[in-house]
Amino acid sequence: MTVCPAVLRKSSNYGKRLNLEMESRDIQESRLDSLTEVHRARQAELRKMEGDIENARSSLEVLEESSSEKHLEFYRSMAVFVHTLVECLQEKVSAYICSE
Repeated sequence: MTVCPAVLRKSSNYGKRLNLEMESRDIQESRLDSLTEVHRARQAELRKMEGDIENARSSLEVLEESSSEKHLEFYRSMAVFVHTLVECLQEKVSAYICSE
């Protein structure tokens, strides 16, 4: 059986083109897989950062509230202490003046 040279050339070019298309598709799939993997990693990193931001916000709120509450409690107790001290000193001074 003899095959026409034109048919051989045509089938040979078709085979090369098919092989080239397959290689191109493999490269594109490999590139897509690589980009998909990078995308997943970046999404995981983003979720972690969002969680870190939320934790930082809640920690900041707790610190601000507790700090303000502690300061307020301290200043109120100091005001009571100073008021009591002044009353005590006034009584002592009055008693000292009366005894002279």
